[in-house]
Amino acid sequence: MDGCWSFAPEVNLLGMAQVELMLERLTHSVVGAFFEVHNSLGYGFLEHLYRAALERELMARGHLSVARFLFPFSTKVKRSAGSD
Repeated sequence: MDGCWSFAPEVNLLGMAQVELMLERLTHSVVGAFFEVHNSLGYGFLEHLYRAALERELMARGHLSVARFLFPFSTKVKRSAGSD
């Protein structure tokens, strides 16, 4: 079982078919939460309202939710000499 799943030791215990089923259910639940929030609120609100509603919906579905995740990045691209 080498490849993309080698980082998760629990995969070896469950098997690929069960992992794929778990991922499918997770995906269905998360996408369903997005649609539930959109259908409930409609459009036209500010982002923070949708974010708070989505966090509540995900938690109501039993998911852990992180409201904000800091991801370090830079808009300055370092170019190597000769890449011009």
